[in-house]
Amino acid sequence: MTLAFTSTCSTISNQLRSEVVIKPHQNDGVHKNRTAVWDTGAMKTTISKEVAAELGLEVVSYVTVSTPNGKSKAACYYVDVILPNKVTVTKVIVLEGTLEGFDVLIGMDILNLGDFAVSNFNGQTSFSFRIPSLMKFDFVEKTYLEPHKNKSNVGVNDLCPCESGKKYKKCCQDKQ
Repeated sequence: MTLAFTSTCSTISNQLRSEVVIKPHQNDGVHKNRTAVWDTGAMKTTISKEVAAELGLEVVSYVTVSTPNGKSKAACYYVDVILPNKVTVTKVIVLEGTLEGFDVLIGMDILNLGDFAVSNFNGQTSFSFRIPSLMKFDFVEKTYLEPHKNKSNVGVNDLCPCESGKKYKKCCQDKQ
C-alpha cells in the first residue's frame, strides 16, 4: 500500500513545515499535533526536550551527535511518527535535541523510506512524500530527453506542450 501527502505554502518558503503527531511506540496515550521541519541535512529525526518530557518517553540509549555547536550526548527514544494524511512510521528511534520554533525535525531516517520532492511552482513552495519509493526522479535526464517546446517549435504531429496527451494539431493549434 502506498501512503502519501503533499504540503503547500502560499508563498516561497525557506523551510519545509508540516504538522505531525509524535506518540510513544505501542502506547495510545495523549498525543497532539506538533510542528515539524523537514531537513535533508539531518541524519536522524529529532524531537525537542519538551516533547520528550510531555510524552513521558523512556530513554532507550544515548548517542554522541555532531551539530554546528560541536559534539554532545543525546537521549534516544522509540516513537511512532504520524505524518500528514495519516502516513505512519512506527518504532522510529528519535534523538532528543534543542529545537527553536518547532517541535520535531524530520531527518533522512524517515525521508529515506520513500520518495520526496520539492517544488516552487507559481510562487508557492510545496513538497510531497510517499512511502514506499516507487520510482527514480531525474529532472536533468527528462529535460534533455524532452526539450521544452513552445508553440513556435512544435510540429503539428508532435504531442502538445500543454501535456494533454493529444497531438498539437488536435489540441492547442486550433486555439490560436
